[in-house]
Amino acid sequence: DSITYEAAEQLYMKGDNKNASRNFDEYLKKFPQGRFSLNANFYKAESDYKAKEYDKALAGYQFVTEQPRNIFTEKSLLKAGFIQYDKANYDEALKHFDRLEEIADFRDNIIEAQAGQMRSHYKKGEFESTITNARKLIDGDKVSNELRNEAWLLQGRSSMALNDLKAAGDAFTVVAKIPNSESGAEAKYSLALIQFKLGNYKDSQKKCFDMIKQIPSYEFWIGKSFILLGDNYAGLNDLFQAKHTYRSVIDNYE
Repeated sequence: DSITYEAAEQLYMKGDNKNASRNFDEYLKKFPQGRFSLNANFYKAESDYKAKEYDKALAGYQFVTEQPRNIFTEKSLLKAGFIQYDKANYDEALKHFDRLEEIADFRDNIIEAQAGQMRSHYKKGEFESTITNARKLIDGDKVSNELRNEAWLLQGRSSMALNDLKAAGDAFTVVAKIPNSESGAEAKYSLALIQFKLGNYKDSQKKCFDMIKQIPSYEFWIGKSFILLGDNYAGLNDLFQAKHTYRSVIDNYE
């Protein structure tokens, strides 16, 4: 048992993921109830994950998470959640992230769990739950600026989807301050859209022009801003300028 396991473990420690996975598999077939079956399942999963064999890795991580809590439980829940999220199995991903948040001892894993919950709920269109989880990250400690900005962005999108324009505006105002970022460009466009929805066409126009002049530019959001600018001209009953603006988008964008 020990000799067979240690041979596989040495390959894993050397970074030979393909052969380590094969040897761990051989160990588990030979000793299904072996002394090192927990370790072998986890390290095989890690080897498969690094080799981008995600279905195989998922099986190993799930074996670990089904055992009594152990030193590999937190990392296995996190990796299993990542895999299920990437496979668009958001309900399954949430099961892993929810349990991880509940049992995690390490703050980094709690943060990752909350981020996974937020993203999964957003993908499912569960906007109130997205906002709840975004707030945990925004208000939490030791959260990176990048992740906190993502939380503000998803809170803004979710508030917009719920037609809570005040909350959406507050969130997008924060994101709009991020320099040189596509998220900032999206937020600036969204602030212009909010003013359009409120019937403040001239204010929306000004924000559109600010977005269009932004450096660096982001073509998608500039295109969206031109369309919104046309909508504002239409709202002001300036149909000539509206048609001219829409035509510029038709002529210059795919």
